[in-house]
Amino acid sequence: MTATEERGPMWSFKITDNEGKRRAFAPFESDLGTIASVGSETEEPYRRRGYMTALYDMAARLAHDDKEMPGSILIQGGEEEDGMGDLLWEKIYTKPREMKVQGDFWRIRDDLYEVRE
Repeated sequence: MTATEERGPMWSFKITDNEGKRRAFAPFESDLGTIASVGSETEEPYRRRGYMTALYDMAARLAHDDKEMPGSILIQGGEEEDGMGDLLWEKIYTKPREMKVQGDFWRIRDDLYEVRE
């Protein structure tokens, strides 16, 4: 998995195989303490393996720890509101999808990262 900061407020996260072929890709746009996906995609043979969840977990952690905008949160992007994106986001909500209210965001998984003093 890699993360790079693109031009302006764009971040790019991806998972590639050993030959550099892309398996999953998640571009994010940041704005006023939030980041949101603007077109995430997992290649067909690699879907339902947790790749996008892993990318979103990494994005949420890096956004929260961002030096320029600390405490930023990952919210659902407009392009994800239909289709497979809904299935991914349903995993993090603690209430039924039809009760989703403004302010839901991707949780930060502290158990995935080693903290060094």
